[in-house]
Amino acid sequence: MVVSHLLAMLSSFFPEGEDFFVRSVREYRDQVSDPALKKQVAGFIGQEAVHGREHRRFNERLARHGYPTRFVDRSTKRGPSHLARRAPLRHQLAVTAALEHYTATFAEVLLCDERARLSASGLPS
Repeated sequence: MVVSHLLAMLSSFFPEGEDFFVRSVREYRDQVSDPALKKQVAGFIGQEAVHGREHRRFNERLARHGYPTRFVDRSTKRGPSHLARRAPLRHQLAVTAALEHYTATFAEVLLCDERARLSASGLPS
């Protein structure tokens, strides 16, 4: 049950991050000349917009069940807002790449490694 709560609250952090990712990549999309890469950039922007929307929907449902997702979302907004105001655009893009890599690795481990799933579930292996 602890892991369920942890993962539910983790979702609270994502909407603002997804929005930040979209903004950071949009800043560079006009500089991309390779057609295949342009298509990937457009796909990434669309995918992140959908992720943000779905996390917001999920977080609203969690809020109705008593999770403090609105508070976490408001608190999380400060980090990306600060970066957007103070960090160079290339730094923002680097943060996006790093966080995307981290979340992809996290997801792959949970989806592909049975020991990780069992450990996260709290069930005996």
